[in-house]
Amino acid sequence: MIAEIRRFLQERGYLEVETPMLQDVAGGAAAKPFETYHNALDMPLTLRIAPELFLKRLMVGGFTKIFELNRSFRNEGIDRRHNPEFTMLEAYCACGDFETMANMVEELICHLAEKFCGGLQIDHKDAEGNVLYTIDLSRPWKRADYQDLIRGVAGEDWFDISPEARRARCEELGVEISPDMKDVDVSQQVYEKLVEEKTMNPCFVTHVAKDLVPLAKLNRENPDVVDVYELVINGQEISPGYSELNDPDVQKERLEHQAAGETQRVDYDFIETLEYGMPSAGGIGIGIDRVVMMLTGASSIRDVLLFPQLKRKDS
Repeated sequence: MIAEIRRFLQERGYLEVETPMLQDVAGGAAAKPFETYHNALDMPLTLRIAPELFLKRLMVGGFTKIFELNRSFRNEGIDRRHNPEFTMLEAYCACGDFETMANMVEELICHLAEKFCGGLQIDHKDAEGNVLYTIDLSRPWKRADYQDLIRGVAGEDWFDISPEARRARCEELGVEISPDMKDVDVSQQVYEKLVEEKTMNPCFVTHVAKDLVPLAKLNRENPDVVDVYELVINGQEISPGYSELNDPDVQKERLEHQAAGETQRVDYDFIETLEYGMPSAGGIGIGIDRVVMMLTGASSIRDVLLFPQLKRKDS
């Protein structure tokens, strides 16, 4: 599948590149990195959590269609959908936007399904071979607004009531939240538990809250949301896609806002790079392991990795 993904992108004019795994500032996502130290340079480094900021540096440098099939690392929990290191595809196209990238992702995944699975109906079975459900990848895939989906499960007045009332309603809905959650994260928790986890067939969820995606461009009609999609299949996010933010002043403000009160740092070198001028662009990320899980009917990420991270027997 990975070989076919490369061929698919190269036929469309994308150039494969490689960017650093060791980084001074872990950026491109909100995640806890693995930390290490370079003795010769006498400086701390981190393993990358995403290649995004370096790929955008290449866009500034004149590369117009690029992709990287990369290993990324996140020092967080392990469960059936998460492994500390994982394979991800990121691709960027100058003069594109989140809608053009959504169309390409839809075409790519359907192409993989037809080539490797024999069609667009993907059965997921239990251990005895009984079909639990079937994912239908037939095009065109559904598009739906993030806020509309939340209103559909939490009430039409969800975004009109007070933050305290939203927290109280979460208890009624059976959605667990923590006292330190920001209000935007409360809505996100409702989305993840009542929308995302129950969505089996493909759905591009569009225009999420700007605080959730600080690297995406603000929507012109509603500056509280950003021009993005989150592709959900099989009850989990498979791919995010953005109309990329290329205004350095806005980017600085939003990254500083995201980092406030948290351990993550702002990559000011990246912001300086944006000042030289990045073209408008569309960008995507695809969790390759999750795509393979979806297409093969695997219930755990361990089933599609040759060497998943496990706890030592003697520990």
